[in-house]
Amino acid sequence: MSIFSLPVSDSPALSTNLWLDYAKTLLVLVGICLLALVAAKVLLPKLTGLSTPASSQIQVIAKYPLEPRKMLYLVKAGKTVVLLAGSAETVQFMTTLNPGDFEELPVPAHTGMTRGSVFRHIAQAVADRSQEKAL
Repeated sequence: MSIFSLPVSDSPALSTNLWLDYAKTLLVLVGICLLALVAAKVLLPKLTGLSTPASSQIQVIAKYPLEPRKMLYLVKAGKTVVLLAGSAETVQFMTTLNPGDFEELPVPAHTGMTRGSVFRHIAQAVADRSQEKAL
């Protein structure tokens, strides 16, 4: 018999105890993950100021990607609608639009529509109204 050999026991009590320790470890791990999720959802926005503002006076009506990291935005602020161009570095004011063109505009459901198609739908509806007014 060697000095370095360990006695091996096939006792059922030792096996059950290992499974119980494994279950406790998993339960603690799940608890820690849930606690981290709650902290990320509740505490982090409050600490960084990323929570949703109380009033909904500013709304992004639509956005349209131009190039990587460059977008066009239709933004409604109060009763004013503006077109903004945004990139990773800056936001540029493009023009003020007629708010009456956006009052009764149905916003399509997001089912099956890409980000750009919502913008195209709104832009096409505004263009159609402008052509009808011109006739």
